[in-house]
This record gives sequence, C-alpha cells and structure tokens, in this order.
Amino acid sequence: MPASAPAAVFLSYASQDAEAVARIAEALRAAGVEVWFDKDELVGGDAWDAKIRGQIASCALFVPVISAATQARREGYFRIEWRLAAQRTHAMSDDTPFLLPVVIDETRDADAKVPAEFKAVQWTRLPGAEPGAAFSARVVTLLGGQEARGGGRAAPVPGNETLRRSASTIRRVPWFVMVTTALAMLIALAIWQPWKTPVPRAALAATESDRALLVAPASTARSQSIAVLAFANLSDDKNASYFSDGISEALSDVLGKVPGLKVISAASARHFKGDREGTPGEMGRQLGVAHLVSGSVQPEGTKVRVIARLIRVDTGEVLWTQKFDGELKNVLVLQEEIAGLIARNLQLKLGVAAAASSRPVDPEVYQLYLRGRQAFSLRTPEGFRQAEQLYNEALKAAPDFVRARAARADVRMIRDDNAEIIGSYGKRNSTELAALVAEIEHAVASEPNLGEAHASLGYVRRLAWRPEEAMRASQLAVSLSPNYSTGHHWLGLALIHDGRMDEGLAAFQRAVELDPFSSRVAVNYAMTLQLAGRPSQALIFAERALALQPESAQAMAWKARALSDLGRSPEAAAVMRRALPLAVEGQTSYYAPGIFATAGLNEESDRALAAVKARGSDYNTAIALLTLGKTEEALALLNAEKMRSNWIATWLYESVLDPVRTDPRFIALLARLDLTAAHARAQAWRAAHPPEKPLTKK
Repeated sequence: MPASAPAAVFLSYASQDAEAVARIAEALRAAGVEVWFDKDELVGGDAWDAKIRGQIASCALFVPVISAATQARREGYFRIEWRLAAQRTHAMSDDTPFLLPVVIDETRDADAKVPAEFKAVQWTRLPGAEPGAAFSARVVTLLGGQEARGGGRAAPVPGNETLRRSASTIRRVPWFVMVTTALAMLIALAIWQPWKTPVPRAALAATESDRALLVAPASTARSQSIAVLAFANLSDDKNASYFSDGISEALSDVLGKVPGLKVISAASARHFKGDREGTPGEMGRQLGVAHLVSGSVQPEGTKVRVIARLIRVDTGEVLWTQKFDGELKNVLVLQEEIAGLIARNLQLKLGVAAAASSRPVDPEVYQLYLRGRQAFSLRTPEGFRQAEQLYNEALKAAPDFVRARAARADVRMIRDDNAEIIGSYGKRNSTELAALVAEIEHAVASEPNLGEAHASLGYVRRLAWRPEEAMRASQLAVSLSPNYSTGHHWLGLALIHDGRMDEGLAAFQRAVELDPFSSRVAVNYAMTLQLAGRPSQALIFAERALALQPESAQAMAWKARALSDLGRSPEAAAVMRRALPLAVEGQTSYYAPGIFATAGLNEESDRALAAVKARGSDYNTAIALLTLGKTEEALALLNAEKMRSNWIATWLYESVLDPVRTDPRFIALLARLDLTAAHARAQAWRAAHPPEKPLTKK
C-alpha cells in the first residue's frame, strides 16, 4: 500500500470487525479501487503511526466502519483516525467529497459515538458488511468526481442507504455550526478574559485528536510521570487565584527536579482548570501521564493551608493525601515539603537541587512572573510588552528574584523590534547584545542550579555567535531542569543549527511532550519538521498551533508551506493570504511569493514580492527570490554579516536553497560563518532522509 497511491480509499475500523471490513476491501479492489486497509499491519510504533497519518492526509475517500464493536470501545486507534479525518474536512472546499460513513449492523445513527462531522453527512448501511455492486460503483463515481457534491461529504449508495436527515437539514448544518462556535468563543472570552489571566485559554479550542497527536495514552504513559493540576482557590476572595495558581506551578517546578520523573508543564496542566476538569483517566490520557496531583489552597491572613493528593490515572485511586499549614512567606519551602512526600510515594529520591531550600518569594510577585511567562509565550508585540512590564513589576518588588531577571532577558532577546530577523525576532547592536549576555550571566551566577537561566544563556550565546558555549549551556540547562520544555526547545534549535537534525527533532519532541498545550512549541516543531522534509507531520503541528493560538501568523505560514509542498496549492494560497495581514515575523511573508506562484497566482506573487522588498530586509528578499527560482538576484543580496543575524537552520536545510548550495559564492559565505562542517552534516542527513513527496496535486 504505497503512501502515495492516487485516489485511494482509507478503511477505518475496530479490530473486531477486521474480517467484515476485509469483504468491503475485496469488493472495492475488484472494482479497481485502491484501498488502504491495514488488516495485517496493526503493529503500532512510530513508523506505522506516521504511515497511517500520512495516508489519512492523502486519501481521496475516508470510510469509517461503524458497528457495535466501535460503540463498545471508548478507546482505540481507530478513534484517532476518525478525529484526523474529521479535522481534514475543515480545510476542504464545499464541493469535495471525503467522508463516507458505513454501518455494518443495527447500530443507530443517533446513538453512534462518532465525531460531529460524521453526523453531518448521509450514511450508508451494509448489513453484514456485504457490499453490492451499487456500493462499489458509487465509490468509483465519487473518486472520479462525476457528481455534484457537498463539502467533505459523500452521498449514500442509492437504494441501500439510511439518510440521517433531509438534504435541506444538511445544508443548514455549516452555518449553524459556525454561528454556534462563534457564540461559544465569544462567551468563553467574556468569561475567561485570557488577556488578564495566565491560563492559556486558546488551548480550549484544541480537539481530542489534536491532543492525541502530541501525547501518549495513559496505558502507555510511563509510571514515573505526573502532572500538577491547578489547585482550587478556597479563599473568600475569588480573584485571589494568583496564589493557588502560583503554588501549583511552583510545585511542578520542584517536582521537575526529581531524578527520573517526567513532569508536564504547569501551563498545559492548567488547561483542565475549573469546569474543564475531567475524570482522572481523561486528563491523564490527554496529558500523557500516569499520576496527577490535585489539591486546594486556602490563605488566611499570614497563614496558608494546602491540601494535596496524589491520584493514579488508570484507576482513579487516591494514593495519598495530606494537609499542610504554614506561613505565606515560606510558601516555597512548604511546596518542597509537599513535593518530597509525593516523590517518596512514587518511590523516588529527590536530587540535590530539589532538596535545597528555595528563597521565599511573595506569592503576588510569583504571580507576576507567571503572568509574564504566559504573555511571553504568545510571541506577539503586545505579548512581549506585557511580559516585560510584568517582570519589571516583579523585580521592583523583589530585586533578587532570579527567575524574573532571566525571564526579562528572554523577552529582550526574542522581542520583535524590526520584524526582520527570523531566529532572534529583532535586530540589535553589539552593545545591546553584550548587555543581555551580562544580565543572564549574572542570573546564572546568582543561582547556578537554575536550569531556566542556563537555557537563556544558551540562547543568548547563540545570538552572540558563540555556538560551542551556547551548546554547553543548553545541554546543562536540560540536565539541571529536565522537565523545562523551553530548555529542550532551545536545545533543539542549537542542535539543528549544528547540523544535528536527528538530535534536534528528539529535543523538540521532548518539548512537545512536556508542554502539549503550547502553541509556541507546536509551531516551532512544525517548522523543524518542514525543514526536515516532512510536510505531512509539519501540517499536523501547524494546525495544532493554530487550534491553540488562532491568530498566529507564523503557524499559518508554516501550514501554508506544508500544504504547498504536499501539492495542495489552492489551500496553501488561501492560508497564506490570511496570514499576511497578521504578519509581524519575516518568515510569514518571505514564502508568500513562491506559494502564490506555485498556485498560478502570478499577480499576487508579484505583489507579495514587492511587499517583502519594501520591508528593506535583504535576507527576507533573498529567500523570497529563491522561492521563485531567482538565484542570481538572491545571491547578490547575501553577505556573511546578514546571514550571521538570522536563523541558520534555513541555510542548512531549506530546500529552496538547493539550487545555490554548490555555488562558490554560497560555499564562501558558509566558510566565513564557520558553518562548513554543520552544512556538511545537514546535507548528509538530508541525503539519508529524502523529503516526503507531494501526495496530492490539486
């Protein structure tokens, strides 16, 4: 079953129905239809998983086989397949048939446990999975595109179908769904006010299938894994959630230092705060952990009472619970006491860094720090402004708060001042950069066991073009704080900039596992997968990032790039068109000319190129020209200093540069930047890992 077979039908089913579904496959193959049907290949593993996802992303028709077996199974890989297929319909035009649900027994439509998208189409009934000639003929007709169609829908077999609803009702579904969704989003924004809270509310838009792409189910989560849920605020002041949020986040940090323990980011765990909280099994599956910590916080004057409990995900059993009373000013010491007891219940030992007492921090100051981190994670001009303001407030109240000092330096490193530089988001002179290096080095000296500070040091040293020192600092960061997602994220950047793509992908994957509801981590993983020549996977994570942060121009840009490489040019152009008005980062726009040209939109391509040139960045203009095959013009704009300021992974892996890689001028540029060895490693990796070929041409 080659993954690139044209006009294929994907059969998705519960394993109990394999024999019945085989009869459907045989009938379709007898009619000359290419069928993807993994009867003998339900073996699991990353390679198998990637193949299945690629097939769903490229098949012409998706046939979910619904039965009593699927009804009885609340979990199963087929449910991931169904969610992926349902999600794909959202990007389809209204005249594209795709979903063809088939029921093989007496399962009632109204009771079926299926995605909502399946219920918006007409169903086909094949009692006993005995397909007649009419069914095969209908599939052939749909694959040939000979009939009027409804968006993402396939009509039933004439004379052998059960209509879920009348055609007029089906036509009403799209606007009803859109209006309902829009109202729900507005109500959610009014209630949650994400601009005032550190909780990543945009993550609530993510679907169950999105989360399944990122985390392991509870049944496969390793036993030494945990997530700290947001603690309940029992204060009379319901606005005082800063304290309960702060203690759960700080507890995550402390547990993150326990050797061998996987701890999910507190930001991702806060997804389940309040009315989003589900059963332990549901939350554990979506976070990919075997244990949960939950609890409550009740401040009273200068005192605080904390109740914590440790829950086993697969059974819902409370393994341990305890009450703690202490002084507010010693809250971090109290947190370490709780963490130590939890660790002992997991039969682990605390490491040296975790056993040491922390410096007491005022809870309100700590909350400023948490809010700053959330604003920073948005990577928008307003987010950067808010983050720096919050960190300044925290440092004014607590000048020795090292985490806030390192975090403020992160903002200054990454803030987009001129919308020109890709890796650093801003152009700064050597004096500014030296000041940043000095500030972060001071933070490291003040608290040498703080992994977050070493991660920042690794990032800023890379900007200062000190790659060997940057690598050492990044590696030390993840050693000191193995559960700090950003540390793995930035280590991944350092590794791929050194031509070590396999290690870089592993670091990014670890970052995603630790912070599954982070838009920033998802979009950078999408970017790395795209550069690695894996557009199908890049598309999954770009869409994931957009589910978490719908207005991310960067996520839109990488989604457009992935769609274009998959041969879905009209969709790519539509996505890029939405991204451009939101653009604050160069990479959002420099791929646009090539994407529009590939879609045959030459005038739009010309306008996009003119807009890139108008920004005045030779770097971005050169990339835009290369997307159009204008190598001579592009090479004339490049010099070592301009390349030094930008994201090196582009120069090592980006396929649009392939026509110039053997040009003496490009080779000389690499030599002047001391990138010859890294480039050689990157090209050797690319030769051993050919890029994914376009699966469709539309």
